[in-house]
Amino acid sequence: MLLHRGKCRESWFSPSTGDGAAGLTLLATGRDVGNLWFPTFVAVNKRKLNPMTLLITSTPLRAALEQSATMHRHLCPRQVLGARMGMYAGELLGLELPRTDKRLFTFVETDGCFADGVSTATGCWLGRRTLRLVDLGKVAATFVDTRTGQAIRMHPHPEARVLARSYAPNARSRWHAYLEAYQIMPVAELLVARPVTLTLDLAALIGRNGIRTQCEQCGEEIINQREVLHEGRVLCPGCAGAGRYWSEAEAPEVLELPYTKVEERYEFVPAVQPVRRNG
Repeated sequence: MLLHRGKCRESWFSPSTGDGAAGLTLLATGRDVGNLWFPTFVAVNKRKLNPMTLLITSTPLRAALEQSATMHRHLCPRQVLGARMGMYAGELLGLELPRTDKRLFTFVETDGCFADGVSTATGCWLGRRTLRLVDLGKVAATFVDTRTGQAIRMHPHPEARVLARSYAPNARSRWHAYLEAYQIMPVAELLVARPVTLTLDLAALIGRNGIRTQCEQCGEEIINQREVLHEGRVLCPGCAGAGRYWSEAEAPEVLELPYTKVEERYEFVPAVQPVRRNG
């Protein structure tokens, strides 16, 4: 099998002087795919995508990896692990993925590429308040069905790296072997999944949208029911002595951009342009 590989680590981009995917074969099916073109990548980088690192056909996993690779401008092993974990969690919990509602809630134990792989597969995102980072420095995640309360924690199999070389014996490096093998390895050899019980109140963690109050000390707005009642005063967690990751100078100064600078940088355009009539 002949694989046309790029010259850089982000080998999913074809070299600018070649025809990219011509003559490639999908390892998972053996189907000749010819010259594939993914228009969604054009806006990111006006080059064709070399699909040698996407070893599966048009499946939900491939769609998740394409979306994740678009965001990162490359595809890496941890994105694959995140997507595989998310999809396996959907199977174990009996949920259709990716979610468009907020039934599935996910805790990821590291950020970066892995977290985005989880998100593209599950539909759980930080911005949708269905993803939470608990930074333990581990490539692991816990998936919670908020309707049933069932929770499953997942991490890579301890032998996954070793086994990867047998699934991609012709890979040009260990990194590429992980990238290729993680897409096609049986889930039992790639991942470990165990049921767990949450030790926190998930409903309290999620809170309620639209609930707002004001800290009586700093004056800043507090949302999602994060206020703390301390000695009869409503405070934000920072002013109550918890959760603050920064400290102010003794005489904090409010930074402002001079108005003249704003005028130089921005052009204010009326929302509705006047209609000019001849005569």
